[in-house]
Amino acid sequence: MSKEIAISFSAEMVTSIYNEWKTETRRLLNPQPWYGSQIPGGPHFIFPPGSGQRFNARPYSKRIDQPDLHFYIMQEGFQERFALNCNIKPGDVLWVRETHYKMGYWIKNGKTPTGLDKWRFKPDIKSPVLYENTKPTLFQKSRHKEYPEKVMWYKRNARFMPRVDARLFLEVAKTRIERIRQITEDDALAEGIMRRTEERLRSKPVQYGLYFREPGDAESLYTSDPIDSFESLWKSIHGVESWDKNEWVRVIKFKKLNNYHGTKQ
Repeated sequence: MSKEIAISFSAEMVTSIYNEWKTETRRLLNPQPWYGSQIPGGPHFIFPPGSGQRFNARPYSKRIDQPDLHFYIMQEGFQERFALNCNIKPGDVLWVRETHYKMGYWIKNGKTPTGLDKWRFKPDIKSPVLYENTKPTLFQKSRHKEYPEKVMWYKRNARFMPRVDARLFLEVAKTRIERIRQITEDDALAEGIMRRTEERLRSKPVQYGLYFREPGDAESLYTSDPIDSFESLWKSIHGVESWDKNEWVRVIKFKKLNNYHGTKQ
């Protein structure tokens, strides 16, 4: 039986889903597979950690001329084991939490350990929910310091969105696990990265957005390589060292549902 699962996306990625650019997402696997190389039998992974389920490791490389792209992945057979332990399965429905806007006010909700007032947002249930593409002209980004009890528009973080306010639903088509640097160009495009067409050039090449630049990087805002674009996106979310860590991720492929009214039985 399928089930509903909450998932958060940035406003930009929500737009990419509506534009049908984004059809998959990568989320860090927790816990990570355990890697061992000293036990007889050669390099291997244990997944889930502590389970005793051992999978032989094999070298993986995208390009022979780039040694930093050489790393170990699991031998065939681990995907079936992952599917048994994964809480997200094909047929499940992801309801998307996103940045939204609600009318409401703030009420006191106890004290902090240091004695300061704690506050809780109280939405006006009679008012509609608005989104980035329909946001109000005037709104508060945080609690109004002088008039917290006054009803007004507030920008609300995606993590505060209740199920009843969700407008976007995605059906899981397929899941797998892999290391983040196993991503292909097609995968990077399916992640919904920014893109633009360079209209000034006769060939009209497509350029992809850069989300993160380290000191010393070129000032360009775009790249011709979709994997470079996704790498910069990953670093902007998980930190500058995250790409080099090359951790295992859950890949979720999905399709947008139209006129969805509840979990299918």
